[in-house]
Amino acid sequence: MTSTQKSHFTTNIAALFAAAVLICFFLPWLKWGNDTVSAKDMATGNFYVLSESNFGLTSPFPEMDAANAVFWLIPVMAFLAILRIFIQKKSAGLLGCLAGALVLGLAVVYILFTDELYVFDDSIVLPGALLPAFYVAVFCALGLILSSWRQKWGLK
Repeated sequence: MTSTQKSHFTTNIAALFAAAVLICFFLPWLKWGNDTVSAKDMATGNFYVLSESNFGLTSPFPEMDAANAVFWLIPVMAFLAILRIFIQKKSAGLLGCLAGALVLGLAVVYILFTDELYVFDDSIVLPGALLPAFYVAVFCALGLILSSWRQKWGLK
């Protein structure tokens, strides 16, 4: 395989990971009793509405709820990374890495928050509360980070 073939393979894989991250953003990641929670729920503020209505937990910093809109950058950057790969014929670069990092950060927040919900509802336990889209999003975020630049994976 020549280096050109390797770079096309890597960028195509990055595009596949970016598309999966984009799709998984809107799919349910968690199941809390009868409710499902997706990544977009944090971006829209619905995350705290669900936690307050089900468990009485409100946002610890209500003045910073608008900052959660930063998670809308996940689908935007994933889409822009796909466009960069197919239109500009370049690697996903920083867009892909940032989208992947935001997904991983959000996944950590969801895991930690869900792990503490057993205090309020003992039927909510990890990993049973995590849905398949969560695992796919985390795997694809890691893949997107690793395949976003055309350098050797070990150097990242």
